[in-house]
Amino acid sequence: MAQRARENGLSFLGVPDNYYRDLHARTGLDPEFLDRLQDLDLLYDEDHDGAFIHFYTRTFGGLFLEMVERVGQYDGYGAVNAPVRLAAQREPQHPG
Repeated sequence: MAQRARENGLSFLGVPDNYYRDLHARTGLDPEFLDRLQDLDLLYDEDHDGAFIHFYTRTFGGLFLEMVERVGQYDGYGAVNAPVRLAAQREPQHPG
């Protein structure tokens, strides 16, 4: 879904590169999967029952959208990623 949304012109909130270095250290995700997440500016969380993949659109006025995918029985809301989103929303976003 994320790939198709980007191909159709949806602008995602940019995620800083250091997020993915930290994510790898925290989860040990497969480097190819991690590269895919980074290429699409996707955020990730997991628990013992599943995973949570999500992205945010850029903020327009006071509005942004979050798109989510739950894998397995993940029982959270990706709260660990909230500080990343908040910091990214404060940064000027470039078209893309």
